[in-house]
Amino acid sequence: MSLVYNILLVDDNETEQFFNKIIFEKHFGDNVSLYSAYDGLEAIEKLSHGDVKFDCIVLDVSMPRMNGFEFLEEYSKGALGDAFIVMLSSTLHQEEKDKAISYDQVLEFFSKPMDAEKLGILTAHLEAQKSA
Repeated sequence: MSLVYNILLVDDNETEQFFNKIIFEKHFGDNVSLYSAYDGLEAIEKLSHGDVKFDCIVLDVSMPRMNGFEFLEEYSKGALGDAFIVMLSSTLHQEEKDKAISYDQVLEFFSKPMDAEKLGILTAHLEAQKSA
């Protein structure tokens, strides 16, 4: 039986959401369930309901209402789940990357767009998590 990964895509850009859904579905096929949130507050709402146990959160840095780092502050308190986080940024500032990876939950910090190589790294993290 194949594993199905539950992934929450958090990005305010609808085009980016659409692109990521296509590339994730192409990479994972039927082994992925994708969920969307358009900012950190919406992501917290989805996580708070507890309807889905997420394996991974793909998190944009720059969003309105609640950005990626504000989300990380809330998520790091531990009440919203234990999914690991992959952060995406359209700008690669070293200080952003350093800040992001200082959080235990953040396993990767990638520049946009998501691509096959980055999905391979994310897949390795998902498989390691499931086998732990």
